[in-house]
Amino acid sequence: MLLDVIKYGGVGAKTKAMNAKNLSRTDYENLCSMHSVLEATSYLKNLPGYTDVFSGVNEKELHRSEIERLLNKRLEIYIEKLYKFVANKDREIIEYFFIRYEIELLKGIIRRIMSEEEVVIPKINAFFKKHLAVNFDDVAGATTLESFIDKLSETRYEKVLTPVSRTKERQTLFGVEMALDTYYFTYIQATRGSVAGKMEEEILGQANGTETDILNLMWIYRCKRNTGISSDMIFTFIIPFRYKLKKTDIANMVGADSYEQMVEIAKETRYRDLFNDINVKFIEQNYKEYLDNYYRKLVRKYPFSIACILSSLHAAETEIKTLINLIEGLRYGLDQNELRELVNFKSFTN
Repeated sequence: MLLDVIKYGGVGAKTKAMNAKNLSRTDYENLCSMHSVLEATSYLKNLPGYTDVFSGVNEKELHRSEIERLLNKRLEIYIEKLYKFVANKDREIIEYFFIRYEIELLKGIIRRIMSEEEVVIPKINAFFKKHLAVNFDDVAGATTLESFIDKLSETRYEKVLTPVSRTKERQTLFGVEMALDTYYFTYIQATRGSVAGKMEEEILGQANGTETDILNLMWIYRCKRNTGISSDMIFTFIIPFRYKLKKTDIANMVGADSYEQMVEIAKETRYRDLFNDINVKFIEQNYKEYLDNYYRKLVRKYPFSIACILSSLHAAETEIKTLINLIEGLRYGLDQNELRELVNFKSFTN
């Protein structure tokens, strides 16, 4: 225990210092009151956490893809700093986040392909390239879902994408994104014992299992809202392991006659909060709120452990995703109230 206090006390102090540059409630309030992408990027450019990434950039000339690239650059810098600070064993934990980052880039590419937009490959720094398995310059040549999957045929994603290429009902953006997420969570489940000690394995298992359970719940809910998806097909989408959900719970929710019935069954599980005010809120909002709250609790439960690493990486990733959504919302002319729905203001205690 004393060794953990010494070891992770320093890591906790480091992540706290790094998180001091994260956006505050006031920053999000200000961003939600803005009326243009230019106004928002000009504001971000002057914040401590984004000064470096926007340095030397004329925000008036930034296009959507370039803004997204700069925001992701901030996440790259964050992960790189943390990776270089922690001990070698804990670096193996952060390696999972390189896979997560890679998957998010792949999702961005397939979204553009499916919407028939130009595929713009982000500029990835040399440090990150060493930790990624995909040659994104090669993927850039993909113009269809079929060619996208084909270019990933010799990567670690081949096994989960092959069923997508063979099943017409799964050849959708939804199907590809779920296949990629399935790889990520099952990979952690299968390897966590080999990259961590007993306590680290337990914490990593709790975090991975919780995310898997609520992601499966969200996917089932989405599928039940889409009445054209059969129960058999829903089962093919689900990540094939459970943490606190019972097998019977999943079977009953998938077999429910309606999404309303599915919600009632879900509310009998430990994840009932995921469906709070579901008639007036998007489930994605509840998903973000649930995870933010979960990681805060995880750090309180295990203050001197890898929980501080997992929580800080979650916070950094969530901030970038939220900013990308806000920028997109401004681009489409969402009003202030609609923009506020994209931010989890409950995550702020002041």
